[in-house]
Amino acid sequence: MAAVQPTGVESIYSGLLAPLPSLYIMQTKRGCIQELMGCDAKSEFLIATKEDQKAVQFYGLEESSFMMRLCCKNQRPLTMNIHKGENGEGPKMLKFDRPYRCMPAACKPCCQQEINVSDAATGSVVGSAKEGSCYICPTPYYQIKDGSGTTQFELQQPVCCGGLMVNIFAEGLCNCKIPFYLYPPGKRAEADIKGKVIKEWGGLVAEMFTSADKFSVEFPTDATPETKAAIWAGVMLVDYNHFEGGTDQSDSGGMGVMGGMLGAAPAPETEMMDR
Repeated sequence: MAAVQPTGVESIYSGLLAPLPSLYIMQTKRGCIQELMGCDAKSEFLIATKEDQKAVQFYGLEESSFMMRLCCKNQRPLTMNIHKGENGEGPKMLKFDRPYRCMPAACKPCCQQEINVSDAATGSVVGSAKEGSCYICPTPYYQIKDGSGTTQFELQQPVCCGGLMVNIFAEGLCNCKIPFYLYPPGKRAEADIKGKVIKEWGGLVAEMFTSADKFSVEFPTDATPETKAAIWAGVMLVDYNHFEGGTDQSDSGGMGVMGGMLGAAPAPETEMMDR
């Protein structure tokens, strides 16, 4: 249940997210030496829009303990404050909270992976992203929920062959794009696509040796700021479950993600954002 909003506290996330049609989420190479030694570092993100990828508007830094990152790897519990601006000195606008849950798996009756998102100013829960409770093993999906827990969209890779395989042609070939599409609950037709989350190629070195991932996000045209925040949480859940650690996490429900890479040749390395 959503928390009661305190009086006299200003919420800023709504006014910042409302006009944005998209996001471009860039994970930095923070802690890459530590990751090469076998322990995940705290994930750091710079967030712009797809239309202007160099104009950083938001900043996020994971908060988790060393032992959680060492022992739980990409399944670790964490919190993340999202700040306005290009560093952590700006005002907080959103807070992501990921509790510890069992690794993603098909037909899991409980303990689904999830990230809850709340208004940093008031503590009110505005939405969440949660692992679907039943799916065919190669193609996991995630439920995008509002503050009351009602599913608004489902985030899943495009499939073919009756849902048994990922459609590797969905975003074209030879571009190393890994798509996740936003569908209305229970629908999967191409005409039902309402938005897109695309994992983009970050360069050979970044993909092989770091967790520095890049995602472009296209919001549904009628998405509210609360829905956009929940979709953003869904992107974070996809990143941690399937791409954290420098490789596709095939041991955590990522078979569909790996399938999306088949037949794709590396594209030219894109320019990394300088901080």
